[in-house]
Amino acid sequence: MLKYHLFWREVLDQVELLWVVTIPVTFVLKGVMDWATQGQYFWWHYIQLFADVTLGSAVCFTLTTALSHWYRHAHPKQK
Repeated sequence: MLKYHLFWREVLDQVELLWVVTIPVTFVLKGVMDWATQGQYFWWHYIQLFADVTLGSAVCFTLTTALSHWYRHAHPKQK
């Protein structure tokens, strides 16, 4: 049970990092989209963009963490 608790704690730590990275990136993308389209995007598009980036990154972080834990469990270090 402790292994699973540590796994989810590591995932949540990475998701916190994800928020720190994706919030500024989303606002930069918003600025670029506004500049390129002369402000023709509605606010709803930015919410969808932020949700897509956050959800996609969270899934990616969760899968890579799960694979990392599986690999460490399946291939313990040899002495």
